[in-house]
Amino acid sequence: MSGKVRIATCTVPWFSTEETRAKQTDAVARAAMTLVEEAGRRGADIVCLPEFCLDNYNFKANHWIPQRAPGPATEALAAIAARHRIYIIAPLLEDIGKRKACNTAVLLDRSGETVGRYRKTHLCMRGFSEGETTEAGDELPVFRTDFGVIGISICMDIHYPELYTALALKGAEIIFWPTAAMDYTGNLLDSLVNDLREMAARTRGTLRRDHPPGGGTKPHFLRARWAEMQPKNDKRQRKKRI
Repeated sequence: MSGKVRIATCTVPWFSTEETRAKQTDAVARAAMTLVEEAGRRGADIVCLPEFCLDNYNFKANHWIPQRAPGPATEALAAIAARHRIYIIAPLLEDIGKRKACNTAVLLDRSGETVGRYRKTHLCMRGFSEGETTEAGDELPVFRTDFGVIGISICMDIHYPELYTALALKGAEIIFWPTAAMDYTGNLLDSLVNDLREMAARTRGTLRRDHPPGGGTKPHFLRARWAEMQPKNDKRQRKKRI
């Protein structure tokens, strides 16, 4: 990885009581756009948003509404990316023209162009309604940026350490984890990072040609998640890391 990189991960607030009552289907997406703008103004090189946060919400049916990519959401983010010269990881429920959608994270570069996308490969277990409505991806891409190689995983993927081993072996130096999970994951994250570092030590000197002799890859792991569903006093809470 070349030099320092400024990274922003955003916690986007859930619908407030007023927004729910008013059926403001795009309230979360608008909040996400505001945070991306702020990250750009504060000089971030890359910003990662949480899972699903760019989708409109169907309050009557109680589910997210799939959208095309490219589409209005990614085009709006592309303009922000170009204005602030920032990479953006944009998670959304992608309409792929089939009965089922894909849980996707689109990567935009500093000019607003689409670098690529990762489609979630490990869907939630039965009872969470994901497998019934979502098609799993079958690729584990890594993406070259001007500051290094990154990988992306989404939510349930975290329970499958082989995925992260594969990304590290492909050269990923930073792995982003956009998620809609709001439960505690600290021990799980610590265990995963330790496993990756142990794997790097075992494969020392074999992962990247441009690493110094005896050096191994130790991927950095970052997450973007949701705020509490019902914050105290119904006030919006957000967490910014830059």
